[in-house]
Amino acid sequence: LIGLFGGVWVFLKWRYTAYVITSGEIYEKRGIISQNIDHFRIERIQNTTCDQSIIERLLSFGDIVIYTAGSGKQDMILDNVPNPKQVDRTLAVQYDEMKKDKQKSRATE
Repeated sequence: LIGLFGGVWVFLKWRYTAYVITSGEIYEKRGIISQNIDHFRIERIQNTTCDQSIIERLLSFGDIVIYTAGSGKQDMILDNVPNPKQVDRTLAVQYDEMKKDKQKSRATE
């Protein structure tokens, strides 16, 4: 019974957590009854890593760990993301696009 409850809790936690990547920010929305939203700007990203166990690799999901500038620790973990390597590439593309846009705006000033 305890194992069943634990499994249901993990499923609900996974089901009611969403990650949104926009051109400038990353949002983590979580909550079943109430909702909490965390976000930070992509320009602050210093490094990302993709963590997958063997089972996670077989099932094509994993965690993305995001480190931001000015801190030596992880700042956000995107848990149990489907296709984590693709998400990691998407973050890299968004970061590169943001840097290009900044350089263009500085060149026109």
